[in-house]
Amino acid sequence: MRHHLRAVALASLLSCLSPRPAAAQSTAAAEALFNEGRSAMDAKDYDTACQRFRESDRLDPAVGTLLNLAVCETSRGRVATAWELFRAVSEKLPADDPRRDFVSKQLSLIEPRLPHLVFSVASGAPADTRAKEGDAEFASAAFGVPLPMDPGKHTFVVDAAGFDGRTVEVELTEGKQESLEIAPGPLKPAASSTNTAALAPLPSDQGHKGHDTRLMGWVIGGVGVAGLGVGLSTGLMALSKKNTTDSQCSDALQKCTAEGRDAASSGRTLAVVSTVGWIVGALGVGAGAYFIITGTPKSGQTALSTDFAPTGGAVRVTRTF
Repeated sequence: MRHHLRAVALASLLSCLSPRPAAAQSTAAAEALFNEGRSAMDAKDYDTACQRFRESDRLDPAVGTLLNLAVCETSRGRVATAWELFRAVSEKLPADDPRRDFVSKQLSLIEPRLPHLVFSVASGAPADTRAKEGDAEFASAAFGVPLPMDPGKHTFVVDAAGFDGRTVEVELTEGKQESLEIAPGPLKPAASSTNTAALAPLPSDQGHKGHDTRLMGWVIGGVGVAGLGVGLSTGLMALSKKNTTDSQCSDALQKCTAEGRDAASSGRTLAVVSTVGWIVGALGVGAGAYFIITGTPKSGQTALSTDFAPTGGAVRVTRTF
């Protein structure tokens, strides 16, 4: 606290010895704000004083205003902010300016009080991970370096391209160094992409479209015909096996020869294959007919329907003109 009071007293003396340049009419507001800032400083209302000095410097930048702002920030404990301001003042002051000794002394007093924060990136975090606090942003070039910051609680938003943000906090103390490992939040849900080509209307080339559809119909129909052939042939074979079973088995004695048992087993398998063949064949022929008819360049509507029952199934193709 003694350092703060001494800094305020010296700044007051310096402001008297080296007053701000007279403001023009266009910067009268900056002059008024500067005076209000000085009054707030005398009343130890440092929050108000810093706001007044900062706004005054924005309207009419002047070394004297910046110096008073640096003293104000020191008084309210924002030592890293004050350190940067004193450095900026030192760069602006002429070599023979009597205020340079005061600025140099303040820098030497503040530097040991600076808290430092070292960022490190968590294992597996993206290379473009960054941490933001207000207007300040810290990226890979700043990681691993002790960065001077004001004491108190700091809240950072950590993010990376394609990842949600994650909020992390750290408490900094004067003169101490802290480390903070950062990583962004989870991956963002993949943006739903719409295939605009698939949604675009098809070219009005009905002849080519009909040709492709009919070709597909012939292929599917051919599969259906093959299925019907399988169903017919396996059905005949199952019927033959049934005849063998009937001749080699006695219902009265409930006995079968070895040949009869083999025929019964094979017959059941062939019956299942035959049923599947008939169903596949019927569906294939029906679907093939549907595509062949719809591919024909004629006006009208075609409908394909299927009926299934415990005893079998059917495919129905209807064409209206």
